[in-house]
Amino acid sequence: SNPYRLPIAPVCPACAAVLDGAFNTESDRKPQDGDPTLCIQCRALLVFSGTPVNSLRYPTMEEQAKFLADPMVQRAIWALGQLHERGVV
Repeated sequence: SNPYRLPIAPVCPACAAVLDGAFNTESDRKPQDGDPTLCIQCRALLVFSGTPVNSLRYPTMEEQAKFLADPMVQRAIWALGQLHERGVV
């Protein structure tokens, strides 16, 4: 996976962190409207919004259930938690 710099840095609605980058763990595809993401600062589960992506929002209840059932999202949540526990982030 390659890091991707977002052209317009969205702000986390939970903690107000500016999130100017992203990466896809499965491919080199850029973030698209409706894709899940995690705030690297507060670990909130969020959704990219806009075309092109220019903001973040909280997931709907249906989206949250779908995302949390996805093994890739589960691994990302675990990995980000490990980085926080080790003080890397």
